[in-house]
Order: sequence, then C-alpha cells, then structure tokens
Amino acid sequence: AFIDISGGNITALSVSGKVSNKAADAGVSIGGGEGGTDGSYNGGNATISISGSPTIVAGSIGGGHKRSPNGKNGFANIDISGGDIRAQFVMEGGANLPCSFTMSGGRIHDVNVSEGNESGVLGAHGGTYNVYYANGEEFKNGAAVWIKDSKGNANISGGIIENCESLNGGAVYMTGGKFNLTGGSVKNNSAIEGGGIYLTNGVVNILSGSVSGNQAADNGGGICVVEGTITMYGGTVDKNIAQNDGGGFYVSANKSAALIDILSGEITNNTASNGGGMAIVSSSNVDVNVVVGVNLPHANIDENRDFTEFSYPDDYGRGHEGHKNHVTDVDCAALGIENLIHESCPVVSGNQAIGTGENEGYGGGFYMSSTNAQLSFYCVIERDNSAAQNSSD
Repeated sequence: AFIDISGGNITALSVSGKVSNKAADAGVSIGGGEGGTDGSYNGGNATISISGSPTIVAGSIGGGHKRSPNGKNGFANIDISGGDIRAQFVMEGGANLPCSFTMSGGRIHDVNVSEGNESGVLGAHGGTYNVYYANGEEFKNGAAVWIKDSKGNANISGGIIENCESLNGGAVYMTGGKFNLTGGSVKNNSAIEGGGIYLTNGVVNILSGSVSGNQAADNGGGICVVEGTITMYGGTVDKNIAQNDGGGFYVSANKSAALIDILSGEITNNTASNGGGMAIVSSSNVDVNVVVGVNLPHANIDENRDFTEFSYPDDYGRGHEGHKNHVTDVDCAALGIENLIHESCPVVSGNQAIGTGENEGYGGGFYMSSTNAQLSFYCVIERDNSAAQNSSD
C-alpha cells in the first residue's frame, strides 16, 4: 500500500461500532492488508506519508497485521511531518530494506495499548484512545511506535509524542535497530519499563531534543536499553521517574557488552530508587564501559567547557583511555550532519535516588551494579545530585 495523507479529518472506525465488552468505539487499521491464515502468512507492506495538518484517529498505521503465528507483520516506511494523530505505528522487518519511522513534525498523543485483548482496535476513554487486538499481546508495547526489525530505524527530528501508555516503551518500543533523536520531544508517557523509550539489542543516539516527564512503574523512567549501546551528544533527559532503578536511563547488560558515551547534553532532575540519572545493571561476565565527557589531549579542557570541534568518525575516541576502539554508531551522513561540534561538557544535575529500603537509595547521578564495569569521568558538570544513602554521584 502507498498512502499519502496531507489534510482533512480521518477516523477509521469499525462499522460494528463497539469493541466487545468495552464502552468504546471499535477501530480499524490504515496501511498494509492483514495476512492470511494459510498461504499468505505475512501482513501487507506499506509506505505512508503524513504531512500538513490532518487529524487522524485509527487503531494502527503501518504494516498489516499477521493472522498466523508463522507469519510476520508487514514492513513499513513511515514519514510524518505534520498532523494530529492518535494511533499506534506498527512495522516489522523481513523485507530487503529496513523498516523506517521518520518524524519531523506533528503530534502523536493519548494512545493506550496496555489494556485489552479484544478484537477491534480503538476505543476512546476520557480523551485517551485505547488500542485492542485479537491476538496482540506483543502490541501492548510502544503505544506510539512499535518496530520489530534488527535493521530498523526510528528518526525523530521534530514533533511531539506525548501522553501514551503501554507495558514497555510508553512511546517507542524497538527490538533491534537504531533510535535517533535529533529534535522534538518524547514526554509524559508511561510504561512498566521504559516510560518513554524501550529498546533491545540496538543503539540509542541522542543529539538534540528532549525526553522528559516520563514514568516507569519499574525501571527506566525515560529510556530503558537492554543489551544495547547509548551515545548522548546533546539534548535533554529531564524530570523522568522510575519506581525502581534508572530515572533517566536504565541499562541492562546480561549477554553482551554495554557501551555508553555521555559526551554532552543534560541529564537533569530525574528520580528513581537507585540511579536517579542512570542505572546500569549487568551480569558478572559482561563488560560495561561508560564514558562521561570527552577527553581530547589536544584540547584546552577545563571543568566547565570544551570548544573543540571534531568530526565523526575519524577523530572520535582520541584520548579515550580503554575506549579508543569504540567508534560511535551515529551515522552523521544519514542524519544530515557533516560534523559535530563539542561545545559543552555534559551536565548531570539535580537527580535523586530516593529509595529507603534495603539496597536502595544509591547513586543520585549514576548507579552501577556490576563487577566488571569501568566508569570514566572526563569533562562533566555534576552538581546537586542526591541520594538517600549519601551517595550523591
């Protein structure tokens, strides 16, 4: 399917009217067709562009849903530059090209996929749209964006994703691939893990934009990464809350090494039981390497600022002791960036570890539960972090 939406009001509702046993309108999907029960197992593919100022209400948008457990959901290529949208974007890899979700404008908001296991797809409850699926346990993750593709990409350079709710990844859920934030805002979303973003076996790159005001009932108020890599070169992770570990970031590494670079940007005013700013948990046989700030011997670095200019990837890692071979996975050309300018040291400020129980209340800024970890601080502004167990950093 090829779909171009540039205006108007689009509401995809089932003619049957109601979701079974729910006081809500039933909905349908926009995109690829549903897969068959035998023969054509996979859902249909879709290329979708949304621009201008349309108002869209639907169950899901993107690849068609599979009906057979042997099949896959449809591949999709999504480009959003405008619109007011209440729907879940869904896509799964398997085609020759990777799935792609690109957002430079518009607003996705008030979608809840954490409830229900009903047929139909959409229901309105007090202004929030709840999505229901007949066989959709996996779709209870990522209320705004759901991507299952080891080579998939989610690129957000503008727009807003807000007030969405799911089991994991309140706004965005990815299994594999890359999440690139170069602008826009992911805010006020909620989930059990990864209140804003949840990614497994992939890469998170933050160059600009904000992840703020998100909440997790367990770990990772802002961002939860399982077996993945994080590079933060700008942007803000602010005022996120986790009831357990990792108010801003939560990183779990039990199978593969965790490589985390906080080179610039701000991690501020996040709250958790442990690790207000960031919590890193790994098994004993897994390496964890965390670098905060940039150490460049040729630069005049003081405790506050470093105005050194350098390009990716040739100059990256210069002076990173024990980290020199870790070249970041930021693809500058793909993001339209010729070079990155390191204008400021990262700020880690105002984060809190507030847990009061046993083994709680540690690491206002950073918390690491690992026997094989290296945390290196270079140029960093760290202030006003606090912990119930008097471990402010």
